[in-house]
Amino acid sequence: MKPFQIKYSIISEIRHGSSYNLAELEVIGVSKFAIKKNNGWQDKHTWSTDGKLLAQIKWDLINNSPGFIIVLFDSEKGKIMQTDRIEGCCNALRLNKESDIDYETFTKVSKDGIKEEYGFVKEKIKTCYNNR
Repeated sequence: MKPFQIKYSIISEIRHGSSYNLAELEVIGVSKFAIKKNNGWQDKHTWSTDGKLLAQIKWDLINNSPGFIIVLFDSEKGKIMQTDRIEGCCNALRLNKESDIDYETFTKVSKDGIKEEYGFVKEKIKTCYNNR
């Protein structure tokens, strides 16, 4: 069972015409940590299967270049961790059965610098919650 719920409000496009959103996040219920109420979040999150971990996307825009940070909340211990900045826009997010973070990003995929090409890239981040 999840110890609290996440509610998004004031949802708007991160950029005009974008399918990725910017939202204000509100925690409904009791949690062991505080989340500042602001509009820097993406309306995308996922819970671990046991309901103890929440992964939430927070936008990290630099010079109009999209990027994000994955914030991992441990609802049992009240601990908050975050990833380094990830280039692009988060398209999908999941905590797998090992409590590692699986995500898909829409980002620049061209390497040569001549022609900019964009596409989807799938990645995984190991967490310290394996084998809990």
